[in-house]
Amino acid sequence: MCVAIASDVFDGILARRRDTASAFGGFFDHATDAIFVSSGAWALATVNLINPWLWPFIGIAFIQYTLDSNSLRGQRLRTSKLGKYNGIGYYALISTAVGCQALASLVALSGAHMPLLSGLLSLLHSAVAVAAWFLLASTVISMLDRLRHLFAQRANGH
Repeated sequence: MCVAIASDVFDGILARRRDTASAFGGFFDHATDAIFVSSGAWALATVNLINPWLWPFIGIAFIQYTLDSNSLRGQRLRTSKLGKYNGIGYYALISTAVGCQALASLVALSGAHMPLLSGLLSLLHSAVAVAAWFLLASTVISMLDRLRHLFAQRANGH
């Protein structure tokens, strides 16, 4: 997870510094992020760690983002602060959930009785479930904001 996140952060920085950033590169980067986080959210939903609605909305939001930005016609993606924070939130959610599950598995395999750690893991599990609902809400808000912006552009003749 750390390598995936680091490479995701630094590839864009490197492309911009070397002046090799392109509309396709931006689209490809965001597409791989969307596939990664929606697949991770799907996996978490299948084992009932998060709500079953987040993963499809991540995909729908990415499709809207792509179409809204005209990136399939070679335009750069039109980013938003909320969209950026959602993207970071998706990675944080999946990383936290996977980390909690891995730690819980290690504790279970060790056979050690660790009530404090078990309580902390239970608390993190609940926080992940709540965070997934907040991310779903902020994803829907981001999508509605993009629609509002699209309608405002069309009303102004753009």
